[in-house]
Amino acid sequence: MAERTSLISRLVATLREEPTTLPAFVALVFFVAWSADQAGYPLTHWAPGGLALLALLAAALVVVPPRISLAPKPLRVALACLAAFTALSYLSITWAAVGADAWEGANRTLLYLVVFALFSLWPRRGGGALLLLGTWLIAMIVLAGFVLVHLDTRASLAGFFKGDRLAYPGGYENASAATWAIAMWPALVLASRRALPWALRGLLAGGVVLLAGVALLSQSRGSLFSVPIVLVLVFALLPKRLRTFAVLAPIAACIAASAPSVLHVGDALKG
Repeated sequence: MAERTSLISRLVATLREEPTTLPAFVALVFFVAWSADQAGYPLTHWAPGGLALLALLAAALVVVPPRISLAPKPLRVALACLAAFTALSYLSITWAAVGADAWEGANRTLLYLVVFALFSLWPRRGGGALLLLGTWLIAMIVLAGFVLVHLDTRASLAGFFKGDRLAYPGGYENASAATWAIAMWPALVLASRRALPWALRGLLAGGVVLLAGVALLSQSRGSLFSVPIVLVLVFALLPKRLRTFAVLAPIAACIAASAPSVLHVGDALKG
């Protein structure tokens, strides 16, 4: 009970110090919901959520005005370039052959701008950043677990797969593999951080194995190129490389041990 009270107190303190963590948290709920259903690609999926995120950004701008002048120059340049690209997307409607398609594309670009602004205009300190990133990672691990426990019947296999490759949740094999891999790398980094409770580190480390296994089900050729590149960047750019390597070694061993069985799942569809 004491630990639960302490956790709640820290959560309240984080929200008090960083109130924009709340709208960012709501945005993460949309991200996970989109990830679970065709990666949010259909217009009927992302458009309603985009309007909600736009309202959240507007409210945050009014309640907690950001100090854009104090933001790092690279951030201001990136925000200005994305805003200019969004404006150009709307301007392209005037010369587009199919105005409706240009309108939809411009709205999608606006969504990217809204998300970028919502997460970048207010600096995230340790508590708020950890809350957002940790919650998203655990949600994605749970979603990967959902896929795993539903691979027990032929009907489930056929519903998730296209041919012998996993197409869920993106509806496209390479997109699905990328969905899981995007969460895999930050989970690895957090699993190697001593500041986190050991139980959470263990959950994240196991989650890396699960995410890698589910990504492997898609048999994405693009991953053959992206995984080595990201792995090099992790060790080249992040601190505490030795500790990260020490955590990665058993994770990699588990992935290697499970890979033959994972790849056999697709073969079961042909049998």
